[in-house]
Amino acid sequence: MKKNNLFKNLLCLTIAILLTFMEAEFFSDTSIYYPALAVLLVITVPIIYLYFLPKHETMILFLYTIILVYILDLVGKDVNISLFLVTLFSILILFTHSLYTANAIRTGHKKPNFIFYLILLTIIFGVNGLLSLGVYEYVLKPNVNEKNQLYIAFEDKSQSNEVLSDSEQDNNSGGGGSGGAVEEPIDWLNILKYLLLLILLFILLYLVYRFIKYRLWVRKLNKMSYEDQIITIYSYIIMSLGIVGIEKKPSQTAYEFVEYLKTIDVEHFPYDLNEFFDVTESFIKVSYSGKTIDEKAYGEVKRFFKDIASSMKSFLGYRKYFTSYIFKIQL
Repeated sequence: MKKNNLFKNLLCLTIAILLTFMEAEFFSDTSIYYPALAVLLVITVPIIYLYFLPKHETMILFLYTIILVYILDLVGKDVNISLFLVTLFSILILFTHSLYTANAIRTGHKKPNFIFYLILLTIIFGVNGLLSLGVYEYVLKPNVNEKNQLYIAFEDKSQSNEVLSDSEQDNNSGGGGSGGAVEEPIDWLNILKYLLLLILLFILLYLVYRFIKYRLWVRKLNKMSYEDQIITIYSYIIMSLGIVGIEKKPSQTAYEFVEYLKTIDVEHFPYDLNEFFDVTESFIKVSYSGKTIDEKAYGEVKRFFKDIASSMKSFLGYRKYFTSYIFKIQL
């Protein structure tokens, strides 16, 4: 856990420095910018450490960053969007790192593979951050600039006009219409289009994440002994059955579960019952009896395992398979 703690401390330091530079934006374009930056650095870094390390809570850091950017914009200071996104990215990494570490401690893992977890999250959050930056630069910012230019042009035109006479002012104030720039209506359809695009992209990224996680789990599975593989595969099968409503109670033995399955309609079972019974026999042999398994029985279990996805697709249909089953299976 030493490397784990070192990484956590480096993350805290990175977030503190990033927040310091965001806070220093209040003093930009002034001669006291660098002294203020030094003072803020001395104050912010200890506060982040003293707050986070005892509690491992990132929500306040996240909210503080959002509020800080809002206040900067409110007082007319330029907000560095790249710095903002990098700060949020670092806070998300810290949050997931803390969550992963807590789960590892809870489940008794002495050497959690947080390096791979970090790489995977970095890829996902990095893509999301770049997409967010792209939406800001090429969608939001151009539209805001166009509205600002329209407003400036209108103001220049108004100032260049002759001052109205008293009678004209009276007439205008007497109830004629009031002039002014007409605000362009918000293009809700365009906003909805980009929102749906982002949602679809998040779903796609999540499916890629699930696929990568599954492939790594299979690679780890293949490195186990035959007996451990069969125990793990049987647990996976039981979990998949629970997702479609065929649950094995914790109090049930493998034999009792088989007897229960003999009473249900074959059409309500996603796999071939006889093949599942053979897998159960192999599981009982290695789990309860402690016996070794031969190549033939092991091969049958592996073939059954490889056919799980296609069996579930046929049983649930493609829509339910991707919208329900994929999201519920745990590895």
